[in-house]
Amino acid sequence: MVIVAEIGPPRGIAGEMLVLLRTDQPERRFASGAELQLADGRSVTVKFLKRVGKRMSLALEEVNDRNTAEALRGELLLAPVDTGGGGDNNEPEGYYPEELIGLRVDNPSGSYLGKVSDVCIGAAQDLIIVERAGDSSEVMVPFVSELVPEVDTDSGRIVVVDLDGLF
Repeated sequence: MVIVAEIGPPRGIAGEMLVLLRTDQPERRFASGAELQLADGRSVTVKFLKRVGKRMSLALEEVNDRNTAEALRGELLLAPVDTGGGGDNNEPEGYYPEELIGLRVDNPSGSYLGKVSDVCIGAAQDLIIVERAGDSSEVMVPFVSELVPEVDTDSGRIVVVDLDGLF
């Protein structure tokens, strides 16, 4: 399963919720009648997804009032991983956050820097959060090829260019 959205605050009294999308194909993932899952395994059915200003509003068949919508705030919506090449991650060098979290982080010469503890999805660029070796502090690294020239999920390792002051 892959995360496709995070549920935000309710919108109105009829059960609509603002959502933070984490998919590059919302028209497919949130088509009317699409089945999604909550992190606890419950299934939900999309009623509709619509743009409200700069944000997105979602209605689910199972949510008909503001209180039920409020109870879902912060929940993650999941969908099956699409392995057919038409999914959320169809870029040749694209990765799901779940694929990166926990990977070993080395510098180009092979020295251990830490491990990926989180991935922050941004509008302009994504960041990987690296838990540093030794002191467990965190370093935010822009996930761009100049700073992260190598990602090898099979071997569980990524390479990060250690610029002066970064680590």
